[in-house]
Order: sequence, then structure tokens, then C-alpha cells
Amino acid sequence: MSGRKVLWYLMVLLLAAGGYFLSEFYQSRREVQEQAAKKIFDVKTADIGSLALRSDKGEIILQPIPATEKPAAEGKKSDTTVSPPARQWRLVKPIVAKADDPIVNSMLDTLAELKMQRQFEPTSAENLKDFGLEKPILIVEFRVGDQKHQLRFGIKVPGNCSYYAQKDQDPKLLLINAADKEALDRTLTALRRKTIFSLKPDAVHEIRLINGRQKLVLQKKGPSEWIPSGQPQTRLRADRIDSFLRSLSLAQAAEFVAEKADDPKKYGLSPRSAIHLTLVGPDREETLLLGGKQGERFYAQKQDSSTIFLVDKSLAEKFPASYEALQDRRLWAGKDDEVQKIAWGPPDKPATATREQDAWKIQLPDSPPHQQTTVKFGLALWRLKEIEYDRLLTSRQAKPSPPVFTLTLVGAEGKPLFRLEELKPEKDLIRVSFSQGQETQTALVPAKSLDDLKQDLDRLSRPVVQDQKQSQEGK
Repeated sequence: MSGRKVLWYLMVLLLAAGGYFLSEFYQSRREVQEQAAKKIFDVKTADIGSLALRSDKGEIILQPIPATEKPAAEGKKSDTTVSPPARQWRLVKPIVAKADDPIVNSMLDTLAELKMQRQFEPTSAENLKDFGLEKPILIVEFRVGDQKHQLRFGIKVPGNCSYYAQKDQDPKLLLINAADKEALDRTLTALRRKTIFSLKPDAVHEIRLINGRQKLVLQKKGPSEWIPSGQPQTRLRADRIDSFLRSLSLAQAAEFVAEKADDPKKYGLSPRSAIHLTLVGPDREETLLLGGKQGERFYAQKQDSSTIFLVDKSLAEKFPASYEALQDRRLWAGKDDEVQKIAWGPPDKPATATREQDAWKIQLPDSPPHQQTTVKFGLALWRLKEIEYDRLLTSRQAKPSPPVFTLTLVGAEGKPLFRLEELKPEKDLIRVSFSQGQETQTALVPAKSLDDLKQDLDRLSRPVVQDQKQSQEGK
């Protein structure tokens, strides 16, 4: 083929490719223009300054909370913030209360991005009554600066998932997706903030709980250290207290009963409620009062509010019953990444495991070394941390006996971290000796907990191939 023909072919290919990309460009731009033309309001979410809903259920009005009124803890800016925080809202009619900000902001997003399916002019024979717009089932009204916008919904389109609607003073009829209408048609309960506590879990440094005659005061002494007030030597399970605080931060009112109780006694909240729970933060306290029961729920009230609401009994069941329920009875509560070597088994023939970069090297007394994954060893260490003693024994009760099983954890540079010795069974419990640092104690632990740990370590002792073979035989 001559060079001239090759040049012509190249020119044709270039023209064809140029035509294709040009067509795609205009097609894409046309689709963007068509989508923009379907938008009902040319507004941005952040510019919407108020929101009102009117229906046969009444009128609901929401307004944004000015930044100057927000709590200091919530108004602080972080150096790592990459986008402005979502706005906070409050209900001003029919009640004055904080709004559920995620739901309100979701509604504003719906309004700003709302699109019609199509629009048409009503004929002269048609009137608003035919489309349910003479008395709209829902009116959504909002302001952008000094300009007011309104969206009125009529009846549902027969056999279609759409509603008839009109905007502002435009006589045209719009068809709007039913899902968009439902996203805007919210009840007062749905729009109301139902979160009970606003303090973040990590901001709480003291917990006070009064339940009948029982009074607990828990104080935070460090990032992962809680103690009972006046008992600095008593260790508490920080993980359980942190879990309790996280559950409180997620707790919500199940139902609002009354804005102001005419007789608090009938709710069990006067003259004194059954349970007082107070969370103390750096700049404020929040107290929840629990009173009488209604079925599977408790009547409740925040101390700084007159509103009566219901909470599920599952919330009250999370409240600690005593210091003993929170006491740290774990034999070992160290950090996994500090452990560099583990030895376990009979005292005269222990197996050893040494941490390597991505695995653990296992050495048995009479077998060649093999490797196990860090995940499996992590599970074994987790199992160890879940062992709690039933009770500690005094030196008089701790009768000496030779160990039948030992477990030793060693840190960097051979530093001893923990040692456990299995001594003697006592019914469903096993007497053990355990030490961290210079302190050695004797206790009784559940036999099943120790057996589960030993079974995990036994599986780690087997090479991966042998372990898989035994698993298949077990099936």
C-alpha cells in the first residue's frame, strides 16, 4: 500500500474519531441541560433559611440555629476540618425544641435537587380541584434570603408513582416522584431530635448513678482508666464503661408523651424519680430521670426540660448495678502489640512462639518450627483477656501446689509481662496463680474459660496443613 493511501486512511479515521467525540460531547452537554431544566428550584441547600410544612396534620416551622447560640463544645473548629459542619435546626411551631438535624438537612437537599418528571399546562376545562390542588394535601414553604418559595402537592396521579404539584405562582402542573414527596412530608415526631444525651462519650469525665438506695460515682483518671469515687485502688473495666457511654450517646426517646406534665406523680417522676443518671462533661452536666413503667418502657425526663417521653427498658438494663459489675477481674489486660514471645504448655515441655514481621514462629519441643498468622494469635490473646477470676484467694487460702500448665508472655528485650500457672481444679473452677510485674496473686477462674484458651493454643501448636486435615476429618 502506497504512502498516499495510508495518509488518506489516517485522515478518514481522524475525522471519524473527531466526529464521534464531538457527538458524545454535545450529547453529554444536552443531557446536563435537560437535567438542569427539570430542576424545580434554582437554589442551594446552604442558602435555605427557614422551612415550613402545612397539611391537615397542622403546621410545622423550622429555623436554623445561629452559630452564636450553639454550645461552645460543638462550635469549636478543628484544624483537620475539610468541610463546614452541617447546620443545626430547631422547631419553633407547634413546639419549641431541637430538630433532628440529619433529617432536616436531608429534606433541604431534596428541595435543592428536586426534579419534575414532566410539566404541562392545564386545559380550560380543567381546574385545580381536579388535581387536588384547590386544597393541597401538603404545602412546603421555604425562604432563600428575602424570597419565599412554595411547593404545593395535590392528589396522586392515577396508576402512577407521582403526585400533581405546583410551585410558587406558576400555573403549570408538575409531576413529582412520590418518593420525593414522602421525603418532604415529615411528621412532628420524625423532625424532632430524639437523642437524649448531647455529650460525646470521650468528653464525659464523671458518671453519677442513683438507683433506689444504690449510688455509684465513677471518675475518669486517664484515657483508659476509671475508678470508683474514693476508691483509687479499685480497677474498673474501662472498656465496659466506654461501651456504656457509647450506648447512651445513641439512646433515643421512643415516644414523646407530654410537653409539660400536669401531674409528674403519675409518671413516677415526682417527688423523686426511681433512677437518676448524670453525665459530667467539661462545661456542663446532663441528667436523665427514669420513673414508672408503661409496658416494656420507662417514663423519662431530662432534668433541664419539662418534656415527658418514653425510653425502652433495654436502656435501663445497661445501667451498672454495682461497682462489682464493673470491677476489672481480668487476669491480664495488656496490649497485644507489646507481646513479642509466648510460652505455654507443661512446665517441662513448653511450646514457644516468637513474633516475626508478618507471622508467629512456633517451636514445639519435638517438632520442626512452623508459622501461624498474627490473626490467630490475636484471637488467642483476646481469649486470654476475656478470662476473669471468680474470686481472689488470700495467702492462707492459696495452698501451694505444682503447676500442670503455664503461660508466659514476654515483651521487648525479654521483659516479663505476664505469667499464669494452672494449679488445681475445684469443681467448676480452677485455682490459678498469675503475676504481672512483681505482684503475684492466686484466684479461682471458670474452668471453661481456661479450657477454651488452652484449646486455642493447642490449635496454634499444629502446623497449618495438619490443622486443615483435622478440620476436614471433623466434618
